[in-house]
Amino acid sequence: MYVIKATGKREKFNPKKLERTLYRSGATKDAVRYVMTQVRREVYDGIPTKKLYQRVLELLDQYQPRASSCFSLKQAIMRLGPAGFPFETYLSRILEEYGYRTELRTHLKGRCVTHEIDIIAEKDGKRFLIEAKFRNASGTYIDLKEALYTYARFLDLNHNGHGFHEVWLGCNTKASRDARTYAECMGIKLLCWGYPPGRGLETLIDKRKLYPITVLRTIDNGTVEAFSEAGLMLVKDLLVEDISELRARTKVSKKRLSAMVREARSICPEG
Repeated sequence: MYVIKATGKREKFNPKKLERTLYRSGATKDAVRYVMTQVRREVYDGIPTKKLYQRVLELLDQYQPRASSCFSLKQAIMRLGPAGFPFETYLSRILEEYGYRTELRTHLKGRCVTHEIDIIAEKDGKRFLIEAKFRNASGTYIDLKEALYTYARFLDLNHNGHGFHEVWLGCNTKASRDARTYAECMGIKLLCWGYPPGRGLETLIDKRKLYPITVLRTIDNGTVEAFSEAGLMLVKDLLVEDISELRARTKVSKKRLSAMVREARSICPEG
């Protein structure tokens, strides 16, 4: 049995991979059993992964709505860019939650040219140069060329005395095999979807529940724009202020905000 990926590539259907993704989203054993039973009945050879994904979301919505929000994490991150949240801002916020001090969109002169740096991060006395790459479509990768020029910028800046200890390349999708091989060879730290194994971007997000507000099922595009203008990016941000403060900052109706807060509490119960 094969599925058709967004790139058009055929890939063998892997139920275990889907199960792992369901558990990662916080689905209970009963919910996973329910979804997988239905999927096995309905999946057919050549089903597009997009259609399969939509069906899984529908099934989760029926059984465990909270899990359906987190299951759609990758798509939610892709919505950040059009919503006015640059990916580097989201990545910076994630790093800050892990104890890094960050600086966004800085211009630094290298030995040869001036570079705009997406993120400069500092922790434990070390400085990190971080290039952030955003992809807004499934099935896309960061490839070797991104790894090559990221490392070239690192060298040019350090040749002018900036003293970066490490260079990172972050992305909201996967990295190609060549990009991973080159990064490992040259000491570039990749932070991508599913990479490094067990410590990829989605793992960092899940571990601290750093979900973007675009995972919420109760949010529409106009509300996302309002939250963008107010600088409220994470689901957790909804739980810091009361409804009246959120209303004043976003001009979103109290009814919609109340629904969003209820959903936010189900996703981040500890606040």
